[in-house]
Amino acid sequence: SDVAKEKEIKEKYDLLGDQLFKKVGFSSELKNLSVYINPSLSSMGEGVDFVDLDKYMDKNNREYLLLTDKGKKVVYKIPLEETPAVEVISDEKKLVQVPQYVAVGERGIFVYDKEAGVLKAPIAEDGTLGSFISLPGILGRDIPDDTIEDMIVLTSNDNVYLLSSTQKAVLRSTAVYGDRYSMLNKYIENPLFEGAKDIHGDFSTYIFVKSEEGILRYIWSSVEQKQVPSDMGITGLSGSVGKITKAYTYADSMDSGLYMFDSEGKRFLRFEKPQESSADLRHPNQLLLLKQYEYRGGDSNEFSNVKDLVVDYKEENMYVLDGNTVW
Repeated sequence: SDVAKEKEIKEKYDLLGDQLFKKVGFSSELKNLSVYINPSLSSMGEGVDFVDLDKYMDKNNREYLLLTDKGKKVVYKIPLEETPAVEVISDEKKLVQVPQYVAVGERGIFVYDKEAGVLKAPIAEDGTLGSFISLPGILGRDIPDDTIEDMIVLTSNDNVYLLSSTQKAVLRSTAVYGDRYSMLNKYIENPLFEGAKDIHGDFSTYIFVKSEEGILRYIWSSVEQKQVPSDMGITGLSGSVGKITKAYTYADSMDSGLYMFDSEGKRFLRFEKPQESSADLRHPNQLLLLKQYEYRGGDSNEFSNVKDLVVDYKEENMYVLDGNTVW
């Protein structure tokens, strides 16, 4: 019949479009999307309010999700296994009040808490996590009452970077002595940070903004002794990046992908990062699109409140915090 013929043509056309634009659809129906954590089905129970997600690998190469919950005032550690067992990171001093962002450093798991400031669960020699401690210098009262969009911890020194859309700046605090930190200072400023949503770093620092740029890159200039803008284009993507609200990459590798979520198109973009310093140059100053994963499920509530995403070390699975669900 004509209808069947029309459907067949449409399917062929879609397939061609997918190949051309490196698109892959995902949904429960397509069997490449499943719920990983649903609070009502787990031991977490009522009253959770998830905020942020990160990933931690211990010295035995076991991977864990880290999840902040401002409803229950806790931070969870969840081993990446078929059936996730949820454990709460110890908080003997009851420091956690309004946990927002979680980031992994060399010597601890760091949490930005809207009331308590930056907290740290130290990583012991054997890889176990200690109870949360507060860090003088970046206590609640030391942090301006800004809208902080995200936090990262970089360098072997475990420096803390807070992204403030209020000040249109990345604020930095460095570990001075033990767990004592310096006063926050404006590390990178840009008017575009008013629309900033996320920050990541490897050998560069990336700030992800909702405006058409999508990503802004900064590199350390030994001449100017500060972070300076470094142009980064996008290649292989037809059209704009949409509205980038979250992103993910591995800090320690230029060979790992860089992922961005476009909230407008409900899609995840996966890019290859440039190699610029070594002998094997690879599309310098350009991110190369490898794939775009597009939500094709029928539920308009799904992926409408994406708060964060991480990717496992082998880059086989992506974990996405969407509302109070981890997919």
